[in-house]
Amino acid sequence: MRITSILIGPVLLWATVAAHAALTGSLIPQNACPAPARYCRAGAPESGLPRDYPPPTFLTHLRIQCTRTLRERFAMGPQTLLGPGFAPRLCRLTSAFLGATPGEWRAVIIAQMRSGNLKQTAAGRQLKRQIKAAVAAQVAQASTTPALATPRSGAGAFGGPRTSANTVIAARLHAVRVAMERTAMRRTGHPVMLPTGVCSAVLTLSPAGRVRQMKRLHCSNEGLQQAFWRAVFSGGPLHLLASPDGRRVDVHVVAPMAEPGVASLR
Repeated sequence: MRITSILIGPVLLWATVAAHAALTGSLIPQNACPAPARYCRAGAPESGLPRDYPPPTFLTHLRIQCTRTLRERFAMGPQTLLGPGFAPRLCRLTSAFLGATPGEWRAVIIAQMRSGNLKQTAAGRQLKRQIKAAVAAQVAQASTTPALATPRSGAGAFGGPRTSANTVIAARLHAVRVAMERTAMRRTGHPVMLPTGVCSAVLTLSPAGRVRQMKRLHCSNEGLQQAFWRAVFSGGPLHLLASPDGRRVDVHVVAPMAEPGVASLR
């Protein structure tokens, strides 16, 4: 998998420095396993090593250095970019596994010191399997969540109990982002990447289904927030949902693709 080939290797060279710090591990996991629990059990790479977990400072420095290194690599090779927030997400995922698998942080340090090429070691291969499992789980979840589904009753209104607010607003958000992408591509002459992330808000609807007010708006970044705002206040009224609290709607949607239109054609 390309993302793991980007990560495993020079990104963790800093681990040799951390090894000299004589860090003392913890008996308490620092993170929850971001994949099925079987992927966070100690395996062959941890054999014979203390089954402890890294201290918080270790994971903090890992995320910082990993993110900095990946961003530098992306700057040297723009064709490898997988999205604006890719580096910190992948580095958080890596630190999550090291903080959830007993002894793995020590196995990674030892492997890096001995070979200088983590990709060719048992610890590196295990970390690669873990990351692939987490990515596969996230992709599977994204493909089934209502936030990414297409509404069954048109793009403008809630079609009844089976069509959720998430479904309708997600479809509108996708359309808005595709339009933004198309406009930017006309200007630049090449594919562009839009901010990705999640947005949530509480909408208050009028009896006619129009959005009167939006409260508790939170988006991963400002660029996505602008698109979300347009999605909420465009496309006509939203019919009330069949519920006692039909005029108050909680919305939570995901924008996972940095190239919403181009990526769907690849």
